[in-house]
Amino acid sequence: MLLLAGLAGQARAVTILDTYVGGTNPAGFVGADVVAGAGDTRFNIASMDVTRLGDSLNIVINTNYSGINVGAGGTTLGDLFLGQLGNLSPTAFSNTNDTYVADKDRFSHVLDFNAAPNTGPSNDFYTNDAPANQGGNSTLYTLRTGAGLGTDVLLSQDVQGGNIRRDQAVDISEAAKVGAATPTTGTWSTTAGSLTFNIANFFTATTLGAVGGLYQTGLIIGWGMTCTNDYILAQVVFQRDGIPEAPLPAGVLLFFSGLLGLGAMGRFRAKTART
Repeated sequence: MLLLAGLAGQARAVTILDTYVGGTNPAGFVGADVVAGAGDTRFNIASMDVTRLGDSLNIVINTNYSGINVGAGGTTLGDLFLGQLGNLSPTAFSNTNDTYVADKDRFSHVLDFNAAPNTGPSNDFYTNDAPANQGGNSTLYTLRTGAGLGTDVLLSQDVQGGNIRRDQAVDISEAAKVGAATPTTGTWSTTAGSLTFNIANFFTATTLGAVGGLYQTGLIIGWGMTCTNDYILAQVVFQRDGIPEAPLPAGVLLFFSGLLGLGAMGRFRAKTART
């Protein structure tokens, strides 16, 4: 029983499968989760793990677009987008017709890579042809509202161009960074099979904290590579203490219930044998 209670107390992470399609797919890929040639799995996104680690928010994207696959086909890593619950209809998370253009206020913040400038439309993408293991620092920027609504966000066609999935948020404009940085920083890293973002002090920041903050009930998370051959969009609901709601899988509870039952049966048989 103590073991079961201990495991329940450690249920602080939630895994979200990639069911999102969204955007306008090129001809031949309409409704497809991954826009790529036959047998090309370099861009696949499988799931997202969201965890609270003390006061920081840790997000792991489980994707083949990591490690040595970063930079495939002249693409780069996209930024991590965060938004408030309620800014997006729950039906949009798997809607094949969902576009950012039609819903420009869904995101509130962007965790942007702190990387060497390049000559692209935005100067903060990490370099192509990445090594197997890389990482660095990042900064959380606040997206503007009003006149700046939508103009701060660069979409896949703005950055990558060509015949790719359109209307997906992948970066922010340089204008959005001027005076817009929050006092919140983070880190990022990529290894074979995963891309990890960590936002330090996410749950203590005045405007972000889970208790009384902007994201007190949960948040929307969006990420994809700049071509958005695949993209994941999900929502995470927090418990009262800011821990992602992630009950133990029913199979785990059933397993331990079975163990408890076997133990009780053993004690009953031992008692019967003594009498």
